[in-house]
Amino acid sequence: MSVYETHNGQPLTTMPTTKPHLLLRSLCLASLLSGAMFGPSSVSAGPLYRWVDNEGKMHYGDSIPPQYVQKGYHVVSEQGITVYTIKPASEIPLPKEEKEEVAPLSTYERGLLATYIDEKELLQAKAKKLADIDTITQLTHENIQLLENQFHMLTKKAGDYERRNQEVPANLRQDIATTQEKILNLLRTIERYEAQKAEAARRFDKDLAHYRELKQRPDIQR
Repeated sequence: MSVYETHNGQPLTTMPTTKPHLLLRSLCLASLLSGAMFGPSSVSAGPLYRWVDNEGKMHYGDSIPPQYVQKGYHVVSEQGITVYTIKPASEIPLPKEEKEEVAPLSTYERGLLATYIDEKELLQAKAKKLADIDTITQLTHENIQLLENQFHMLTKKAGDYERRNQEVPANLRQDIATTQEKILNLLRTIERYEAQKAEAARRFDKDLAHYRELKQRPDIQR
């Protein structure tokens, strides 16, 4: 039965009074309904893996034995559905190596390849060049020998005049001086030939080394 109280003569309506054991029952019911509605709190589980051992048997677990990681595996849902697959290491292609850009041939390199068919031809050219220098050097030595013989004869004549207490003729003195100057010039010429020979050998050796490098390039026809 409802209870009515008055305040300053006015009626005041209140909720019906409830017995204590009924109130406790209501609170328990509300708690149960709340749990059923929102569910218990849970911690999210880690990934689930599927792999095959060396005997071909399939396994499931939250971790993979180290010896099977490189052989590939599947990450699956709780229902066993594959989420994604990790291929075996042997099936993963290696990254392609970037091809090194080859510099274009210089004028010197093009001339080198156009002049010599192969390495043997370059070596033959070197031998011929050095032999030519040796030949002209030898001829110069022979000319020096002739001039030295001539110089010896001229100085002998001059000596004869001096032994007779006679003045050496001016033309004889001039011939002696001219012959001596020719000999000195030829000796300097031989020095130049020797320097040319050394430079030619050095240049051919450089050409040979560069020629070999060019022949190793993939863009050069061998």
